[in-house]
Amino acid sequence: MWNWTHLGIFFALCLLVCLCGFKKYVYFMSIGYGFSVAIIGAAMIVMSIIGIYPATIAHYVQFVLFIVYGFRLSGFLLIRELKNAAYRKTLAEATGD
Repeated sequence: MWNWTHLGIFFALCLLVCLCGFKKYVYFMSIGYGFSVAIIGAAMIVMSIIGIYPATIAHYVQFVLFIVYGFRLSGFLLIRELKNAAYRKTLAEATGD
């Protein structure tokens, strides 16, 4: 069963992937969020494989969906940031960057 230690592990992993926010602070809330969801899904898979939490097939499907959703979201945001000049201009005006 999950406990507070596992929550602490998830929190530390999310902090690690949110370090991209030090490049631009909006990355904490956008790209960092997506990668955090993905890393939690991956951590749950690892924790269930090593026997911390007994998981069923339905759990594994959910874990994989977390990973897919997180990468899809962050990938979309990264591509939009890198390839769309109009969005970069709007973001710079909105954030005062």
